[in-house]
Amino acid sequence: MPAPVRPASSHQMSVSSPKFSDPCSSPLATPLNSAHRLQRDSPGNSSTTTQSQPNEQDLFDLVDWSSKWRIEDEEDFAQYFKCFQFLASSLIHFQLMSRRECNALFWQGIHPKDCDMLYPHIVNRHSLWKPGANFNFQELFDQVHTILSKWRLEDEAEAEQQRKLEEDQELEQLILGMWDHSPYDPTYAVLYRQCAQCFLTALRGVPKPKSLPKPHKMHRHNRCSTTVKPCPAPTTTSLSITHST
Repeated sequence: MPAPVRPASSHQMSVSSPKFSDPCSSPLATPLNSAHRLQRDSPGNSSTTTQSQPNEQDLFDLVDWSSKWRIEDEEDFAQYFKCFQFLASSLIHFQLMSRRECNALFWQGIHPKDCDMLYPHIVNRHSLWKPGANFNFQELFDQVHTILSKWRLEDEAEAEQQRKLEEDQELEQLILGMWDHSPYDPTYAVLYRQCAQCFLTALRGVPKPKSLPKPHKMHRHNRCSTTVKPCPAPTTTSLSITHST
């Protein structure tokens, strides 16, 4: 079963967006309590609402939650880092966790399949340092963010190349279809119009559709207004017949 992908809102929103002004208010940190949360009620002090120090469990929950989601792009990964840094810096400051422990946890918060894809690229750049306790999670973030940005640009370039290839194939089919028909053919006009809508510059030098010439109208004579001259009547010739006696 494929691993789930983080919700679209976690990477489409800008880091500077008001929605993510508080790192722990982002969708990535929904299961967590704030680092300055109200103290949980205890049996001996049920109404206490004083602030407490950050809890290691908050960071563990973030790492466990993040490791179940695939990384979509560098902005998505930046949200995870922002929440992790917010919690880890407080834990390191109050000496509740060491930096080495936070370094190891940061890598564990990345989905295993993403780790397998990223690991060879990270090791090639830092042959002496591998993701883990000895690799500062800030530096690890910088490296992973750069790799993800490069992959995104490569994907966008490949998608653009594929789009142009499909457009060229479509244009070729339209042009070949036009050459198979006469400019007087209605099919030619349809293909020409389709080509003009998508590839206007490709029609330079291509004949425009033409309409068939209209047949000449024959003028009919009005029978009522036509005067027909009557044929002359045959003349009677008087013949004198002479009878000889």
